[in-house]
Amino acid sequence: MRGKRKRWLLLLLAVLIAAAGALLLHRGRPRFDPDAQLTVTRQEDGWQLAWPQVQGAERYQVQAESQGQTLLEQTVDQPGCTLPAVQDGRVRIRIRPLSARGRGAARTWQVEDAGAIPWPSLTGFEARANDDACAIDFAWQGEGADRYLLYRLGEDGTVMERPMPTYTMYLGQEGQMPLPAYGQQIQFAGSLGRLQGDILFCCPVSAPHTFVREDFLGTEIHLNAVQQEDNCYTFRWNEAKGSGYILQYQTGQTRQWTDLARVQPAEQPSCQVKLRSGTDYSLRVVAEGAASRSEPIRLTTGLSTLYATVWPIQDLEVYADTGRQQVMGTLPAVSACCVLEETEGLFRVRTPEGEGYIDADLCLINLPDYIGELCLYDITNSYDSRYMVHGYGIPEITGTVIVGYENVCLAQGEYLAPLLYPSAQKLAQAARAALEDGYRLKIYDAYRPRQATLELYRITGEHLQDPIPEQTYTGQPVDDLPEGIPLLHELLAGQEADPPVPSDATNGWLLDWAVGGETSAGSEAASSEAAASSEAVPPPVPEETVPQPDVPAETPPQPEGYLTYYQLMTGGRYHLGSFLARNGSTHNLGIAMDLTLVDVDTGEELQMQTAMHDLSCYAVLARNNQAAELLADYMMGAGFAPLTSEWWHFQDDDTRDALGLEVYQEKGVSLEGWHRDLEGWYYCGSDGSRLSGPAADTDGGN
Repeated sequence: MRGKRKRWLLLLLAVLIAAAGALLLHRGRPRFDPDAQLTVTRQEDGWQLAWPQVQGAERYQVQAESQGQTLLEQTVDQPGCTLPAVQDGRVRIRIRPLSARGRGAARTWQVEDAGAIPWPSLTGFEARANDDACAIDFAWQGEGADRYLLYRLGEDGTVMERPMPTYTMYLGQEGQMPLPAYGQQIQFAGSLGRLQGDILFCCPVSAPHTFVREDFLGTEIHLNAVQQEDNCYTFRWNEAKGSGYILQYQTGQTRQWTDLARVQPAEQPSCQVKLRSGTDYSLRVVAEGAASRSEPIRLTTGLSTLYATVWPIQDLEVYADTGRQQVMGTLPAVSACCVLEETEGLFRVRTPEGEGYIDADLCLINLPDYIGELCLYDITNSYDSRYMVHGYGIPEITGTVIVGYENVCLAQGEYLAPLLYPSAQKLAQAARAALEDGYRLKIYDAYRPRQATLELYRITGEHLQDPIPEQTYTGQPVDDLPEGIPLLHELLAGQEADPPVPSDATNGWLLDWAVGGETSAGSEAASSEAAASSEAVPPPVPEETVPQPDVPAETPPQPEGYLTYYQLMTGGRYHLGSFLARNGSTHNLGIAMDLTLVDVDTGEELQMQTAMHDLSCYAVLARNNQAAELLADYMMGAGFAPLTSEWWHFQDDDTRDALGLEVYQEKGVSLEGWHRDLEGWYYCGSDGSRLSGPAADTDGGN
């Protein structure tokens, strides 16, 4: 009895286990929700069927029949397929989800009469981007509908089924979908539907509307700047319409918007740039291909040596560290270097031996890199020499490129203007003082190679006895020529008449208009011109020549019966060495400048007693007008000394003496060499261009 009961219990347990397994298997099979809806969309070639995705289903088995005939029998991977067109009669559609576990529960939808389907009619569908709200506004027009359907092409099924004919979809972080990525498109189409039972009958879908990220961006740009290091700024702004962005700048000198950097579209657009030192900037961002632009922001940069070009004024030792204990090698004079850091009186630069430190005080620094628009620059020796004698051109010099200046003019209005670093710091002081009064210093010359000094003296000396031509180099008349000395053509025209007899047989004509009295500037040493020749060894301490009376050792040429360069230059009191150094000049040491003043408001140079580089006694300090005295006040106030014969010349004697400068440099400067900016190292040609080829293919390493 007990055995029989045991067998029944075991049998019951097996039945329960089987039932539980069957139940679990049944529940694990994919099945449609009870309220699942079939969408039938009319097309030219049939009906497009769509049904909800069934959880766990990998495929769907579709069967359709009408009036006893099979219309379709196939298995599809997606919840949709096309049914051949049915004109009338009952249509029965059966769909079974399939999974790896087996066949799911089938669902059947039935159309009672295909010929009587109440298809709605779509007459219009609009989709417009709303950049103010970062949204898309949708609107449907048509008849016979109680459902308004929105499709996103490329996605499964409808995006939205609405009971109203208008709808706004918001995009972005807080919207219903993210903004499309750059380079991505999103497309939407619309349709109308009418629900009968559990089948939604729809008219054909509209043509798609395509959108890209730019469609949802506004036109306002808000720019801000953050300083990272010496005059290096990171600029950031919001997205806006356009195919890209351009960071533009304007300064007090350019007066026009100039492109500084181009930035590709991005979700958080930004760029990092280094701005020129000592410059008042206005900066803005404009969008390419759109009217978007920011309001300008204004900032003023300080003085910085970072990435400035420097040249040693003499051969310099390169130190491995700031302690100056270990010498890595020697950097030749006038070799272009890029400042990577300034610390403890040293510049860190790249050398053939590696990065090392050189004495900053013994380096020429490019003024546009260091003090920027505190000064203006017009280095005429690099493209059109202005050396003249009171407006009359000097043959082989006026209008030429002076030897040693071949690589100074980089582009129109862009020049190299080297000055010894301590002198440049003093110059900045003078420039700021002038700006406070509404004036700007304009540099016409700074460092000058000795080869230029020697050539200027030699060539000018060869033409001293040439007659003054009938017209000035500029074609402008000169109304203060010496009285009683005719031009050559005037003398020849009056040869038949009795020539005038001078009161002095040697230089009486000249004394009538000679400059009287003072002959020195006090701070300038006496000239060594009389004792030295152009082939002589430079003196141990370089000195600029100063005006002084002619002495018997330098017997001047006897006056001709007509005006010569010598007579117009010297006025009977000075000599060539008063204006041009015969052997060496403080310009060759990088501590002297030729400069003038410009009115900030008008942009015009102040009227001095002569033009710049007028090699004549009309330029001496004794003839200084009020503007020349003002220039002298600024320069002397910053520690510079004047030169008696030239109102435009000032030199830093204190720095020369403190550093013990003794060697006149022969060569001119060039940018050629390795340079660095925020993007990294690059090789620069002598004209300032970035070079391609083997030299520039390296990364600037050592």
